[in-house]
Amino acid sequence: MNAKRYAEAEQAFLQAEAEAPGTTNALALRAKALIHLNRFEEAEQCLTGYLKSHDRSSDAKYLLAYTLFRLNRPRESLGVYTAAAELRRPTWDDLKIVGVDYVLRAPQAKAALAAMRSGDKARAITILATARKVLPEDPDLARTYLAENLAGPAEEEMRKYVASRPDDATALYGFGYILLAEQRIDDANSFFQDSLTAQSNQTESLFQLGEIALQQNQDAVAEDDFHGLLVRDSRHGGAWTEIGVIAFRAFHYEEAKSDLQRAIESAPSYQKAHYYYALRLSKLGRKTDAERESKSRRVFRRSIAPNLTSPGRNLES
Repeated sequence: MNAKRYAEAEQAFLQAEAEAPGTTNALALRAKALIHLNRFEEAEQCLTGYLKSHDRSSDAKYLLAYTLFRLNRPRESLGVYTAAAELRRPTWDDLKIVGVDYVLRAPQAKAALAAMRSGDKARAITILATARKVLPEDPDLARTYLAENLAGPAEEEMRKYVASRPDDATALYGFGYILLAEQRIDDANSFFQDSLTAQSNQTESLFQLGEIALQQNQDAVAEDDFHGLLVRDSRHGGAWTEIGVIAFRAFHYEEAKSDLQRAIESAPSYQKAHYYYALRLSKLGRKTDAERESKSRRVFRRSIAPNLTSPGRNLES
């Protein structure tokens, strides 16, 4: 795989899976090789099979979402991205693909995106400006701007959309995430709160509120948010991880151990949980175990994570 001999890699991973079905990452890695070979239907089958026994793997879900995107199935792709985002915060590249998913469902936006990609930004802006007059409340236009990193116009369009649909929890969350990516913490916090008000049983906005509180050193507030999230989803790896981090910061290492073990069981590919678990082992003098945990994290990250977190850029490079 590292030597870019993808056909050989695909066969090797196929054999590895046959020898130990469902016990390794071979299916996910084979899917990655298949994507490099433009064999997306087979990649989808591999990832679907892998997720049957690793349903909390955010990396595999992001890769499946990318695969569905390449198969021109944007609605399904978007659904899988949403599920993956509950397990691990998406990167900016992930958000760009999500933006493109929406774009594929809007003819005007699709035409504008094609113009942007061909380098004709003037034509793209003209198309979008015309579309805005015809469809002033179409959220796909905002997502087109977002897909091309045009944060200012994206914000303008999203503000118009959420103003017309204040009960759309998904849109409120998405806008909050855009603002969070721009480090506008207070504004983001407000939209996450609004999203939670619109749909009180969700987990996404509550997790982001906890993350913001944690970043602001409001550990008690953050812990309340994460515990509230676990009432909704007891296997949320991100929430267990952050509760473990809070315990670790307070020098409650045994408590941190229990929380981080729950995080790893719930989301085995979530790297932050492995990192803090290794730190916790180190603090208790278990150097060998800590080194083993750190090595496991590095090996898994090299084998899968880097290319899964930014599929749009890495898989085609």
